[in-house]
Amino acid sequence: MKPVLKRYRQAGTIRLPVIERPGGFALFCVVLFCFLGICGYFSTQLLREENQIKTHRHLMELLSEQIENIVTQHFKIVQALSRDQAILDLLEGRGNPPNPDLTYVLETARLISEADRIYALDHNGIIVSSTRGSGHSIIGDNYAFRPYFKDAWKGRTTVFPAFDDRSGRMELHLSTPIYGTSNESIDGVLALEFDISVVEDLLYQRAERIGLLSPDGIIFTSNHPGWIFHSIRPLAKNRLENLREIKQFSGKKIIPLNLDLNRKIVQIEEENYYTALVPMPISGWKLVSFQKKDTRPALPLYYKLLVGTGLFVTGGLAMLVFFLLINIQRQKKTQSELFRTQEKYSSIFRNAVMGIYQSTIDGHFIEVNPSMAKILGFDTPGELVKKIKRIDYQVYVHSDDRRTFLKNVLKNNRISGFETQFLKKNGEKIWVQLSGRLAHAPGTDAPFLEGFCIDITEKKNSQKRSAMRQQQLLAADRMISMGVLASGVAHEINNPNTFIHSNAQFLSDAWNQVQIILDDYYEKNGDFIISGLPYSRLKEKFPVVSIRILEGSRRIARIIKELRNYSRNDESLAHAPIDVNKVVRSALVLLENMIKKSTQRFKLELNEGIPLVLGNFQRLEQVIVNIVQNACQAIEDDKQALSVSSFYSRSNERIVIICRDEGIGIPADNLKRILDPFFTTKRDSGGTGLGLSISSTIIQELDGDLDIQSETGKGTVVRVELTPAAVKDGKNAV
Repeated sequence: MKPVLKRYRQAGTIRLPVIERPGGFALFCVVLFCFLGICGYFSTQLLREENQIKTHRHLMELLSEQIENIVTQHFKIVQALSRDQAILDLLEGRGNPPNPDLTYVLETARLISEADRIYALDHNGIIVSSTRGSGHSIIGDNYAFRPYFKDAWKGRTTVFPAFDDRSGRMELHLSTPIYGTSNESIDGVLALEFDISVVEDLLYQRAERIGLLSPDGIIFTSNHPGWIFHSIRPLAKNRLENLREIKQFSGKKIIPLNLDLNRKIVQIEEENYYTALVPMPISGWKLVSFQKKDTRPALPLYYKLLVGTGLFVTGGLAMLVFFLLINIQRQKKTQSELFRTQEKYSSIFRNAVMGIYQSTIDGHFIEVNPSMAKILGFDTPGELVKKIKRIDYQVYVHSDDRRTFLKNVLKNNRISGFETQFLKKNGEKIWVQLSGRLAHAPGTDAPFLEGFCIDITEKKNSQKRSAMRQQQLLAADRMISMGVLASGVAHEINNPNTFIHSNAQFLSDAWNQVQIILDDYYEKNGDFIISGLPYSRLKEKFPVVSIRILEGSRRIARIIKELRNYSRNDESLAHAPIDVNKVVRSALVLLENMIKKSTQRFKLELNEGIPLVLGNFQRLEQVIVNIVQNACQAIEDDKQALSVSSFYSRSNERIVIICRDEGIGIPADNLKRILDPFFTTKRDSGGTGLGLSISSTIIQELDGDLDIQSETGKGTVVRVELTPAAVKDGKNAV
């Protein structure tokens, strides 16, 4: 057979194919259409399979949303009932069961929700109120073993499918915590049961094999009854025991189906099924579906012949309209690109994280995106545009910033990085960064503003926190340096003080021996002069001077010891039993001179027999030093009193340390901020504002409380309460 097509090379070029026989073109067209038909056939099969898989999954997702809607409607009723005052009164002991009003409320809610039963449980899991139901009363039954009670008691709303032995039905149990009047503690749990038949009705409307799959892989209900209480895979023995204990499946025997859900296609009863696994609104539960694979031929034989003939005829017509289609395709492509571009920028406008706005020069919004509305606390862009009529007064915290912004835009036609404060819908102040430009609407010279708005409140707060941390680090470094310096000075003073103490003792001992000789000389020769004083006066004064030198040296040594202990950096921060009275006395040694200069009416009352505290000696001493030092600085007249006392309060099992002064007091405005880091009214005199802040932190670490009461002109009372070590150990043991 001669070749149909032939290529010729001339002058290094390749000519297009040339038809040698008239019948060759027809044969070429037949081969082409056959090839296209085969490709179309297999492409149709592949597309059919892919479409079936996607449609299957979308249908299951829709079914999951329908189930979620059913559960959500019941949850709204449960959550609304959990806030009912009659239930709170019953759980908090202000009402006595049975309460007809409460029963009426629950029964009405049951009828509205078409639930089987609604009931309330106390903190022990005992049912204290319930709707009447169709069976016997469950009031007084203990449901503490039910997982949905345990979850609700932990503050979680939950859905728990389970089989009810009494009714012989599968039910969904919805539970939510009931918070007390203070909204801080959980007083009980409210539960609602409804028959799962409403969900089963949805399943039976589907042709697929569908099941509700528990986290353990057990099919709870299905439109294929033979699968109910079967597991996808074998379960461990201990897990089966646990399921029997919580009675979720009422002791039913769980039989494994041995299905591999990780595969796209599984074989059931010798037929292939597509699998779909979709999450459910119940935590950990999934919706599993098996759809029979469509094995029907893509097209019957006579259809294939018809299509082939049609392709052959259409091929000739296609060649006639080829150029027309090209022009139409180009036009459609242009329109499609225009539509995609428009949709692209519309999507950017709608979904942009930053706020995008258009506004008039006189101050009202033309259009905003959802992010802009969210930044200003509005639910929708339409609400923002409708309610904001004056941007400068309704949005800007400082209206002058709006005028400054406009001035820069009008001058330069654009602006970026302009930072100001906005007011949200609820009055909250936020920091924003604005960028904008001057634009003109098509066909008009009227200018307007358009640009971006970014919420930088968190950035500003972060910068503020960073600056504060930097100040804290600098202050901490300065405190460490002062501690090291104090320790070094104490060491330097200690050496000469040791020399003074030893020599003073030597002089005292030597005087006792020399005095015998001098007394004998005095008796024989009369009075004589030593160091400018008569011996009769010197022998009375010298022992007193010697004793004072020794006492002063011992006091210096004691102060040095306490100063070195106070400035020691205890990196371990180990907690050990400590005596608060010893801590107070140690701190007062360091402050003895300051106290003497501040007041003549200092009083110390330390009760004996106070229990030990579990903590760090140096850190607690630091607290006492800060408190007493502030009290001394607040005293303006040395006639004003200062007292430090300690005692054990048996009523609340707390150790109490009180520092009371009659100083200038603290104004009410300053008292609110007295524990804030770096807040001080004594910065000119060297105050850092860290003393009480650090003291508060230390007391909190010791599981204690720091309370400050003050009145201007009358003085201040600082009260420190600490938990004894024995009480704290007892709580930890519990």
